[in-house]
Amino acid sequence: MLETRPSNSRPNAGIVRVRTTGYKLEDIVVIEFVRTILVYKRGHVPVRRPYGAGSGASPEKR
Repeated sequence: MLETRPSNSRPNAGIVRVRTTGYKLEDIVVIEFVRTILVYKRGHVPVRRPYGAGSGASPEKR
């Protein structure tokens, strides 16, 4: 993890920067990149509804 900070536009989430490195079997680096991802803060993850709940249609009719 390289950096964490709160999101300016989403108070229930934060921004995380991470570095990913891929190696060959001989411990030679073959790829390396930095990603920035949006993650929910602790206690702010939304509750998931079961598949099809609240859509008005049963799964068989989709």
